[in-house]
Amino acid sequence: RFESAFRTAVIAGGDVDGDVTFDDCGWEGNGGDASLIISEPLGGQGMTVNVIGCSFDRNANIDSIIQNIRGTLILRRTIFSNNTAKYGTVSVSNGGSISFANTCFVGNGGSSGIGPSGTAVIDGNSILALNDRNYGEENTVDGSCRDIFFSSSGECEVFSGTECIETSTVMPTTIETLSPTFAPLEPSTPFPSSNPTAKPSRQKTPQPTSSPV
Repeated sequence: RFESAFRTAVIAGGDVDGDVTFDDCGWEGNGGDASLIISEPLGGQGMTVNVIGCSFDRNANIDSIIQNIRGTLILRRTIFSNNTAKYGTVSVSNGGSISFANTCFVGNGGSSGIGPSGTAVIDGNSILALNDRNYGEENTVDGSCRDIFFSSSGECEVFSGTECIETSTVMPTTIETLSPTFAPLEPSTPFPSSNPTAKPSRQKTPQPTSSPV
């Protein structure tokens, strides 16, 4: 788990031949420019980052929660909830690509104040490789596109999911109520079938003796 980082929690800075997978990880309460940045420091094509079965919760980042600059981002079964960032929960720029499926965006928000945006923002040089059964709910953005926003053309592509598959697979739809269990009663003290009644013993009354006259 990556949590409470003052600056960017994770920077994936490898080149195009690099590959890393985050499986069942969590980012929570992080600050900085982003919680996860993909960027090749010399300006070349970046590495591939797989984020599978992870969660991003209550991060407050300046730019985006995940910022993909020239890299390849693959998201599967991941949930973003209650995060704030100015330029979208996920942003892809400078020739990067994103492929995401069964991923949920719930209650995220932020405002750049410089124009429309979306929950996921992709610039004109970047690629949306896959948008499959992703789901969004109660996300707030600048403008009317609450899903995938293409910043160069101004077009919006909706998430194709009708429910948060990630949540429904890890959380039960109904919660079973357990019946209370009771501690066994203390064993009762056995009583005889009939109580014998103690009968008083008869005492003989002493007879007075007569003295001879």
